[in-house]
Amino acid sequence: MKILFPYLARWHSANRSRYHKLLTHLCQRGHQVVLLTAPPMAIGDISQDLPARDRTQRATPAPPLPEGMSLFELHGPPPLDRFWQWGCARTKLLKKGILALASIPQIRRTLREQKIDLLFLYNLPQ
Repeated sequence: MKILFPYLARWHSANRSRYHKLLTHLCQRGHQVVLLTAPPMAIGDISQDLPARDRTQRATPAPPLPEGMSLFELHGPPPLDRFWQWGCARTKLLKKGILALASIPQIRRTLREQKIDLLFLYNLPQ
């Protein structure tokens, strides 16, 4: 089965979620996962790409993508690029909601072009 997962965080972020484990297990079972991740946002966004840390606080490289997973970046209309970089406090949820709505054409195009069997959505704006 080919699964599309628009993930409104960063796959290689410091915050690993239950979706990381679930999608990794799906890949290990032979499914293909197409992952659409959020664009880099303002510094201080908790889901920003950060090097993983081990117990000695040394930076460790992000784990490789599981076999069967492909990763693409979600994008909105070019006028929103400056908004993604806006570093105002408490805008993370607003940014993700707008990104979810603005990325609908990209999600539809990916569904068609990649011949997706299942669209997996997890958040309210979607």
